[in-house]
Amino acid sequence: MKETSIAMEVFLREASYDPKVDPIVRVHARRVREKLAHYYRTTGRGDPILIELPKGSYVPQFLWANGAQSLLKQPECEPEPLKISQEIVKEEADSTLQPEPTAPVAQVISASPVEARPLTLRWIALLSTLAIVIATVAFLKFKPGDKSHVTNRVANLQSLRPLDLLPPDVTDVAWSPDQKSVAFVQADGHNRTFVYTMELRPGHAPQRLTQGNGNEYRPVWSPDGRQIALIRSLDDVRFGIVRVQMATGDETVTGPFTAYLGVSLYHPVLDWSPDGKYLLTYNQVSPNVPVRLLLLRIADQARVLLTSPPIRSSGDLEGKFSPDGKYVAFHRGGLGDLYVLRLNGENVSDVRQLTSDNRGVRGIAFSADSRNILFASDRTQNDVFNIYKIPVTGGTPAPVSPDGFVAVEPVALNQDVLAFRHVDLATEIVEQHGNTSPSPLFPGNEIDEAPTYSPDGNTIAFVSTRSGVEQLWRYRRGDNAPEQLTHFSGDGFLFTPHWSPNGDQITFGFRENGATNIYVVDAKSGDVRKLTNGRSRNFNPVFSSDSAYIFFSSNEDGTPRLWRIATDGKRPAEPLFTQVVSSFAASPDGKWLYYIDYTEPVRLCRLNLFDGTTEEILRIDARPAFTNSLVVTHDGVYVAVSKADEPYVRIERIDPADKSQRTMWRIPAYSEALPIVTQGFDVAQDGSRLLATRFLRHNSTVFTTQLPAQP
Repeated sequence: MKETSIAMEVFLREASYDPKVDPIVRVHARRVREKLAHYYRTTGRGDPILIELPKGSYVPQFLWANGAQSLLKQPECEPEPLKISQEIVKEEADSTLQPEPTAPVAQVISASPVEARPLTLRWIALLSTLAIVIATVAFLKFKPGDKSHVTNRVANLQSLRPLDLLPPDVTDVAWSPDQKSVAFVQADGHNRTFVYTMELRPGHAPQRLTQGNGNEYRPVWSPDGRQIALIRSLDDVRFGIVRVQMATGDETVTGPFTAYLGVSLYHPVLDWSPDGKYLLTYNQVSPNVPVRLLLLRIADQARVLLTSPPIRSSGDLEGKFSPDGKYVAFHRGGLGDLYVLRLNGENVSDVRQLTSDNRGVRGIAFSADSRNILFASDRTQNDVFNIYKIPVTGGTPAPVSPDGFVAVEPVALNQDVLAFRHVDLATEIVEQHGNTSPSPLFPGNEIDEAPTYSPDGNTIAFVSTRSGVEQLWRYRRGDNAPEQLTHFSGDGFLFTPHWSPNGDQITFGFRENGATNIYVVDAKSGDVRKLTNGRSRNFNPVFSSDSAYIFFSSNEDGTPRLWRIATDGKRPAEPLFTQVVSSFAASPDGKWLYYIDYTEPVRLCRLNLFDGTTEEILRIDARPAFTNSLVVTHDGVYVAVSKADEPYVRIERIDPADKSQRTMWRIPAYSEALPIVTQGFDVAQDGSRLLATRFLRHNSTVFTTQLPAQP
């Protein structure tokens, strides 16, 4: 059972397939192992028989739960590759759906799978047992009378076809009106991103669209296919909109527009109206006001504001026209909910909120008939973004893409064909001593993120999905493996843990049901307490130097500002009136609270906790790189910053006494914003060691799929 055979037979790869370049077989095998592990942790906890897919092998094994012996002897000869691998792939699909015929759905989609050859009797017996287990899971998941499994058009894994003509790891893919070409964004070796175009025919290579110097994002075709518009960064808070004539390459640039959230972090909105008269984009006039959608009238470059998000919101970060031009769907808030407005020319009416649980939005599209909105969201308990559909008139989001298979950036090629981008990620926590190379602290193959040292440096707290959903974990030096501290149900997101100076407690933010609140966990007993119970965003908690208080950012009164609350929770939270969203920490002597002022230019400041005065330490020539980009130690103040033209994040040490600045470490930067990964860093109290997040895998593939016929 060889990887190359499975790739050719199941995933229709060519004979020249190289698993080092395209790890699709290993990706699917890993997901099978994850699904089996999750089943035996939950529904199948008491099963007498275990099915395993050992690492390094693609042959399933059947064992007694007590591990005494295998149920079946290994076959005397290797089975034919397609026979087992097709069954493995089936396990990933929704077991309640009948497989759909896999006919070609567009020019760009590969031919349907070859017909399976007859199975040997031994493997028929083995796979029959597997089918019984799957059927049992399906029965337990969908009990009699539950009709949810037949009411939605959910694609299954067997219908997915990778768009093999595209290069790997492309983003922002846009189809031409005739669907014969695509435009997309790809990063070069220096982490600079540019727009390319490519005909979807064998033998055609990507061609760079422009020769501009700034990073480029969000290509979109004009309705007649004669132009492409794109975003070009001028710096990390300003961007221009470039319209390129396909025939001549001539450019028309409009701008600047501003985005204090960061052009490289949140790629600005861009879409072309179906009548060709407008471009949809956004603008943010200052760091402390929300982002607002606007129409750019192409004829005279006039700007027409479309939305007015509430002051406590991050704003409207993504938007898309409906094919008939009557609606604009958009994403409001950091993780975000889905909204839609009705548009008549430049007049807006009937702004409607379609989701309210703040489960995130990552890509928006309309169905071809403009009646439904497709969007990517994390709405299950496995912390995976999938594609959902919801009517423009409102309703319950219904899944469209296979559960557990990460899918973002949906595109409806027609009423029955869906395209999306699949992202395969894994990260690990690494430690770096001085100028030595970073090394992992413990093995992992999931998402480990947001690491932080205990005061003595011997224990690391971090957020991880290694249990299946985001939880808080810790690792003690010398232990064999990390230990899970929290046991949330999987309906929320954890953010930025922080140790108390005495090492007894860890605080963190947890977002669920549309609100982020502050929690504290006892490092010894594991008891978890909820400190705040607001309906807004209480974020980025850090302890005071004496552990008596926790400072955090909140927009409870409408404006993001610093607050503090007693760690014991016996007194209500109180505002400190300094406008700060994130990146702040107390000094060890308890006198100062250092913070980053995100106005232009970016400044490192500090608040005197005794008399309330503030002062500027220095101005920073780059943008903060992470959700929390500041660490204060006995050794100094450390800031993580990046520039759009640099392929790394700089960890700068700043001495508050003489205001000197020195680059201590450089860690890789990534051109793509990843809402399912909260990168972070920490520095030991003596300044000798760095903790950071490093990507083990970051693969991106565009898939197309034929949606099953409507039942």
